[in-house]
Amino acid sequence: MLKNLPKLGLLLLLVTLCAAQQSSIQKEGNNWTKLVNGSLSGARNLHIRVQVGAVRVQGGSASGITYVIRNKSYESTEDRARRQFDSYKISTYTRGDTAWIVGEWEGGRPHKFSSDVTITVPRDIDLVKIETEDGEIVTTGISGRLEVESGAGTIHLDDIGGAINAQTGGGAIDVGTALAAGQFTLVRSRVKLLRKAAVETWSSYRVRRKRRCRPEAAAFVWTSALDS
Repeated sequence: MLKNLPKLGLLLLLVTLCAAQQSSIQKEGNNWTKLVNGSLSGARNLHIRVQVGAVRVQGGSASGITYVIRNKSYESTEDRARRQFDSYKISTYTRGDTAWIVGEWEGGRPHKFSSDVTITVPRDIDLVKIETEDGEIVTTGISGRLEVESGAGTIHLDDIGGAINAQTGGGAIDVGTALAAGQFTLVRSRVKLLRKAAVETWSSYRVRRKRRCRPEAAAFVWTSALDS
């Protein structure tokens, strides 16, 4: 009986993970959509790493993390769409005090595919880290630190209480209300502070073209520094 306890524990863990995540496939017009939704609890940090698609994170009053992942295949048949969905593996789990949401290809990456990740987190979460290879990133309403990186996509940030580190390989970085220092790295892009709201101290604004803006510069100078 004791020898079977580890296996029983593993089985209970798998049942818990399956209960926390659900998925369904449906046809929308000429396309196919797979919805994956679930929740993660007991985490103070969130790390999102996906190889395709947009990521949106919104802080709220809930104590846990909930997510909806919308994968879309533009193949004409359900069988081909299912093969694409099966090739893009979605993993969600908690390790220590960090919740992970990971999307990665197993094999080649098809062209007729897109993904959209929407996540709600506690407003007082300590850290949100987002990595996507080619998609937009939107994050609003968190009091903790934020680290975001997109290989090619616009980044929109607003109502961020902690320090910000944002990087994109193509696209603008738009910042609304931010209460702490921020560091931005861009390629062929621009930074724009949407409104001068509670921004007191910013770290040096760095771009790979070596243009700089001093921390004490007025908020609206961020855009003109690149336009000049």
